[in-house]
Amino acid sequence: MAADFEMKAGDTLPSLRAYLSDPHQGDTDEERVVDLTDATGVQLRMKRGGQVVLQAAMSIVVPELGSIQYDWQPGDTARPGKYQVEFVVTFAGGKERTFPSADWEHVLVSPRL
Repeated sequence: MAADFEMKAGDTLPSLRAYLSDPHQGDTDEERVVDLTDATGVQLRMKRGGQVVLQAAMSIVVPELGSIQYDWQPGDTARPGKYQVEFVVTFAGGKERTFPSADWEHVLVSPRL
């Protein structure tokens, strides 16, 4: 499966950005956008080989557009490989929802020369 996001090992730029949508909601892309206005937080979960290797808070950039961002920290991308990524949103009242709802996003960290 192709990577949704690619970078070199050790890089901390560009930031990981995503737009959350619900494929089961509405008929147009605009109607499928997940409004994060009432969200209390978003968590990035990244795993490799069935093991979670990174769990970190993300920023909500534009809540009404479902726009989120993670700014990589030193060490986050130290190991080359293909990673599965999901985003867990906590809404008011403590209810959680994971995106994407089917499968994962994929991040490819390539080795440096």
